[in-house]
Amino acid sequence: MALSHLLVPAVLMSFTACAYQTATFTPDGYHQERYDYDVRYANRAQREIMPAGWVLDNYSRTESGLEPKSGEFYETTFRFDTDKDGGFDAAETVPTFELRFMHRQTGSSVWLRTVPAMAYETKRTVYALGRYADGVATAGYERAQFGEEVAPDARKFAVQILQMRQAELAGKPALALTVEVANLAELKKTLQATRTRVKFVLQRTDNTRGIPTRDYEYETVLVAGYASRPATFLANLPDFDKFLGQIVVKGRSGYRELPLG
Repeated sequence: MALSHLLVPAVLMSFTACAYQTATFTPDGYHQERYDYDVRYANRAQREIMPAGWVLDNYSRTESGLEPKSGEFYETTFRFDTDKDGGFDAAETVPTFELRFMHRQTGSSVWLRTVPAMAYETKRTVYALGRYADGVATAGYERAQFGEEVAPDARKFAVQILQMRQAELAGKPALALTVEVANLAELKKTLQATRTRVKFVLQRTDNTRGIPTRDYEYETVLVAGYASRPATFLANLPDFDKFLGQIVVKGRSGYRELPLG
C-alpha cells in the first residue's frame, strides 16, 4: 500500500481535536478524554507509541500542530433509533479512528476506535462481539459497525473467521477475533483475489455516550485492529500485541489471550 506524504512520524505532539473527540498527549502517553482511556508510550523519552517503522496516519501536521484528517474514510456516521420505533431518527458523525498507524515497509495498519453497540450486543457473552464480522462484510474491516442482520445483497466483502477466543484487555474480558477479508467483486472474477488478514480485539466499555440533540445514551465497544497481507501478517503481529498492552483503562493495563477449551 502506497503511503501518503502526509503521514506523520509516530513521535507525537500535544493537540486538541474537534470538540466531539478531544485527545491530548501527556508525558506518559495518549489520553482519550471522551472515552476515558490512555495509551502509554512504548518509548517515553521519544514520545513514541509504536516502534520504528510505524507512522501516525489519521492526523496531518499543520503550522499549529496535528489536525485530524477529514473526508469519507476518516469520518464515520453512526445512526440510532432513539425512540425505539424500528427506524433511525438520529445520527452522529465522528472521526473513524482515535489512533491509526501504518507501517512504512509492509503497509500493515494498526488502529483504535470506539463504536456504538446495540443493547442486545452488550447483554450476551463475550462471543456475541463476534457479530462485528457482519459489519466488516458491509463496511470493510476498518470502518465496521455493529448492527442488525446483514442482507446478502448488502455484503461487499467476504469474511472468513479464522479464530475466535476469549481474551483479557486492561483487566476486563475481551474477544480476540482473526478473520480474512476479500472484496466480493474481485472474488467473482478470480479466486486469487487479494486477501487481507485482520485481528480485532473487542471489549465492552463501562462508558455510555449521549447524542447531543437527543435524550439518548448508547453503550460503546472499544475496537483495536491490526491488518496486513497474509504473507506479512506474522511479521508485525508482535507490534500489535505490544500496543494492546499499552492501553490503560481505569489504571489497569495488560493483554493476554485465554487458552482454548
